[in-house]
Amino acid sequence: MKKIIFTLIVALSSISAFAQVTIVDDTVSYTQNAGCVQKTGFSLPADGVVLNNTNVATTIKWTLVSANLPNGWFVSQICDNLSCRDSANLKANSGPITSAAIPVNASMNLTVDIKAHPGSADGIGYVTVNIASVGDIVYKFSTCPLGTKDFDNSNFVNIYPNPATNHINIALNDKNISSVNVTNVIGNKIAKFAVDVNRSPIYISLDNVSTGVYLLQFVDSKGKIIGVKKVTKQ
Repeated sequence: MKKIIFTLIVALSSISAFAQVTIVDDTVSYTQNAGCVQKTGFSLPADGVVLNNTNVATTIKWTLVSANLPNGWFVSQICDNLSCRDSANLKANSGPITSAAIPVNASMNLTVDIKAHPGSADGIGYVTVNIASVGDIVYKFSTCPLGTKDFDNSNFVNIYPNPATNHINIALNDKNISSVNVTNVIGNKIAKFAVDVNRSPIYISLDNVSTGVYLLQFVDSKGKIIGVKKVTKQ
């Protein structure tokens, strides 16, 4: 009898371990390809999907963690299956926001919209939303002209070696580059440094840099991001 009870406990534990709320994709991308982005009233939406694999209807709690967007862009609203919260409401509610119940074996779309003020910069931006006890969804937005180019294959700069171990060299082929922003993959800025295109290539030591993936944003004198390169430190 004890053996049967123990077997049932193990079986139930296994079920509970696999029955859970999950994020379908922890990175969601939206790229604006059709010409230049309208700087007023145009919305760039991206959907994150939360799946309820449990055997009961389940609510989730989510929090806007960070918004690292090009100058002039802002989070206009975030919508779950209950309602939409606009930018003012998101600022007013610093704590978690509760969704409506997600039915058994169903999913919920968590949509993030961003908009731009007139004259806003184009570039790549990241919005991070935390799902309590589940994890983060990172929304990546690319706006024209970045949305229309393959930056890993473009030749505005050459970076070598990449992947790197103790240093990288940056050869600047675009004379308009005046500075470089260094961010992690979710858009948090780590460093910024000025560059002189006449002293290319630039040698950068990575001795004090942790292993991981980083993004280098190349910026002109007006603050516009010309392009982005990904660098891996091994």
